[in-house]
Order: sequence, then C-alpha cells, then structure tokens
Amino acid sequence: MSSELALMAPYIHYIVLDDLKLNIEIFRGSVYLEDLLRLKNQQANDGVYNPNYNNITDLRCAEMNLSIKDVKEFADQYANLTSLLGDRKCAMLTSSPKAAALSMLYRNYSNNLPMHYEVFTTIEACMRWTNIEAHLIKKIEELLQCNNSNLERIAS
Repeated sequence: MSSELALMAPYIHYIVLDDLKLNIEIFRGSVYLEDLLRLKNQQANDGVYNPNYNNITDLRCAEMNLSIKDVKEFADQYANLTSLLGDRKCAMLTSSPKAAALSMLYRNYSNNLPMHYEVFTTIEACMRWTNIEAHLIKKIEELLQCNNSNLERIAS
C-alpha cells in the first residue's frame, strides 16, 4: 500500500445494480471502524439498498486501519442491523495481505449471519462466486477502477 493512499481521506460508496441483483461497496483511502459503521447505518436507512442481492466489497484501494477488536465490534454491530441481513453471497475483493487477513477474520466472526462470505483477489473470481455472467466483467471493472475521475463519476 502506498503512503499516498494511506494518507488519503476515505472514499466509501455503494452502488445498487438492480438488473444484476448486486450491491457493490467501494472503499478507497484510509478506512476506520467508524467509516464502516457509518456505511452500514446509511444502507440500513436507504430504501434502495437491497439486503437480498449478492454483494461485492472492493477493498483493493483502501488502507484498512482496523484492529482485531475493531473487526469483532463491527461484526457484532452489523449483526444488530437486522434490515441488512439477507441470505446472499458477499465477496470481499482484496489486494493486500492485511485486508485479506481482516476480511477472513470478519468472515469467521460473521459465521452466524445468513450471509455467506468469501475473500478473493480477482474480479473474475468475485463475479463467478456471486453468479454474475462473465460478459459483464467490463461493466464491473469500470465501476471498480481505482482512479479519482471514475470515483467522481460514480459519486455524481
């Protein structure tokens, strides 16, 4: 992870793709427990977010500033947001050993939830696991690019 990314303010956004029955969460920059909780509370209060759609969480361009205690606290608090708990597949897309380890730890803490979590390092594997057809990979890759111009376009 570059020091430039570690100093970047967090960019956290989610997109709901009804046509694919897919939620995408995008994390960029330095991410802390408070940021994760804020996102989940926002989703819980959003009539567009669908907890029954499969989910891809992109952590590749994020610096996850979480301790083991933070991961446990997040899992416990998320379990109490019952409006977000649906039977679905959740793919966590990582590129760093730390993000992968934290994602696997979260998966273990969340084994009592109806969601099924797996950790991946490629978009293709995420898409296969969440039942997204291979010909749609370009669309998903465009949404998940780690450049600011793409993020600005998504956010607007």
